[in-house]
Amino acid sequence: MKLYDKIQELITESETLKQKNDEVLELAKNELSNLINNKADENLENLKNIFQGYLNGQLVEFPLIVKNNVKELVNKQALIAEVRNELLSQFDKQAIANALKQELKNEIKSKLDNLLSDSELNSELKQARYEIVTETTSKTTNALTSKILGVLEGKLNAITESVVKNLDFSFLAAQPKAFYSAINENLKEMFLNELKSEYLQKYINSVIESYFKQAERLKLLRETELKALCYLQVVLESNKVKMLQDALMLENQNTQNELKIQNEIAYNEKRKQLIADGQLEDESFKQFKFKVI
Repeated sequence: MKLYDKIQELITESETLKQKNDEVLELAKNELSNLINNKADENLENLKNIFQGYLNGQLVEFPLIVKNNVKELVNKQALIAEVRNELLSQFDKQAIANALKQELKNEIKSKLDNLLSDSELNSELKQARYEIVTETTSKTTNALTSKILGVLEGKLNAITESVVKNLDFSFLAAQPKAFYSAINENLKEMFLNELKSEYLQKYINSVIESYFKQAERLKLLRETELKALCYLQVVLESNKVKMLQDALMLENQNTQNELKIQNEIAYNEKRKQLIADGQLEDESFKQFKFKVI
């Protein structure tokens, strides 16, 4: 029974101590909260005083700082415009196009003059012309001779018979084939001699002259073709010039865009720095109002 009473007494004392500890903790918590609030109010008041003094000192200089910064940015814009104009002046599109066209024309003309003035080429052309004349004359003569002899072989007997059929050649009745053979040989010799006559030579010369006229027309055609090729080359080079101009314009545009981006980046960096230093007000803070207690 005594042990039970002792245990009950200990339990009661333990609960009493626990209650006292809770009261002490609550009291300490309240004291600490009051201390923190007082310290925070004190620090806030100090900050208000410091910030107010800073504002009073800086507001006088702030317009001058802003003016200098704006002037610096304006000077940068003017510098960018000057650089842009300088770049544009360096890329005169019309002058570049004219210079390239003139250079191409001079180069093509020089190559043509070299080809036409080459003595070795002229000598080769003369030699080729002489060979063509000789070969053409020989072939024409041989072809005409062969053709005439062929006609004679086919029709000479009939012509001879029609001419001499009314004549009295009874003394040759025993050997008519020998008679016709002798006449054929004589007629062949006569026609061969005729081939060497002035009339036939004129005919051959007219054929050769006609051939050379055709060759001259072919030469004119070749020259026209060469001129067309030269014109095509000039057109192609003009297109290359245009492509080069477009590439230069694109490069210039890219350079301007890069300068613009760099300027924007520099402007934003400078603005952030001024905001961080407190020399420029952040526009985003204008949307909010703070109440200082």
